[in-house]
Amino acid sequence: MMNPFNQRFYRWQTLLLAVAVIGCTYTAICLFLLLWQRHLIYRPQPKLAMLPSAIAFNLPYEDVWIPIADSKEQLHGW
Repeated sequence: MMNPFNQRFYRWQTLLLAVAVIGCTYTAICLFLLLWQRHLIYRPQPKLAMLPSAIAFNLPYEDVWIPIADSKEQLHGW
């Protein structure tokens, strides 16, 4: 049977170990995000690889042109 001092020491040791593991995991995740942040940004290609009507999708669609307020330009979508 453990005496009360050993029980408290064991609890503190377990708590310290848990905090250390959580801290190291958090630091590793932050470091991973810091080093890989440029690779995690979505950068769409300017050229369309496939349209919705392609054989792989076979979806009907129509071109839509949305006028932009206070401009002669339009937003294209489908």
